[in-house]
Amino acid sequence: MESERERLRQLLIEHCKAYYAEVRRELTNYVSDPESKRIPVFLRRHRRYIRVMEFEDGYVIVHRTVPPEEFDQVGYWETFNIYTYPGQTVGDATERGYPPYGDFIDGETRTLRNEDTGEYVAPTPPERIESKTYISNNRIATLTPDMAREEARKNLQEFFA
Repeated sequence: MESERERLRQLLIEHCKAYYAEVRRELTNYVSDPESKRIPVFLRRHRRYIRVMEFEDGYVIVHRTVPPEEFDQVGYWETFNIYTYPGQTVGDATERGYPPYGDFIDGETRTLRNEDTGEYVAPTPPERIESKTYISNNRIATLTPDMAREEARKNLQEFFA
């Protein structure tokens, strides 16, 4: 059981790393300033904390912007923190209605844009949450780095279309 948990964690981490690496690589094909406020925060090239909350039937992944005052403390593009919640399911813990041990993938992305300037508002302290992903163990088992790279390219193409 524990080896399967570790395998799922590794798949999830590799998926996130591949996704953000592709965003960083491809973003300059669309804009000259990858930190421009005219780009939603979840597509910008910056360091992130990724909180991985592990439940019995899946995960909640919270993507957060590393605040500027912590840049010196974070040496990687993505810093992962894993928390386990034994005996709890994603649906019960989040009250999102996912069936226990079901098959689900869902997310929420925070984008607030100033209509006058066209700039996207940065996530607010202290959480600085960019997005959340809710994913079942069944879905994680199918993830690959290639899928992550394709998802990143698709998200960039859709935004800049």
